[in-house]
Amino acid sequence: MDLNLAFFAMVVYLGVYLFVIDRVAAEVDRVDPSYRKYANAPAAGYFSRSLFAATLLLDREMPKRHYVFGLKARLHLARAMLVTAPLLFLILLMI
Repeated sequence: MDLNLAFFAMVVYLGVYLFVIDRVAAEVDRVDPSYRKYANAPAAGYFSRSLFAATLLLDREMPKRHYVFGLKARLHLARAMLVTAPLLFLILLMI
């Protein structure tokens, strides 16, 4: 595969990933405002949302039992997308 096309595919993939994790972070913030205090994340700014999203992905206690199925599924999807991104990039480079 052409390197430019592989790079474009990864940019699109990571754009979708950022959209998904941003939505998950916003929904967790709406559903469980106490989690932001637990995560020790600041309340405003894009950088704080990124730190909050990274905390969500790395916290083994997430998702909590009282979260709805859709939120749990999106959180697992975001984790899977994060883990598979390097593998997908290598596969695209090999084709």
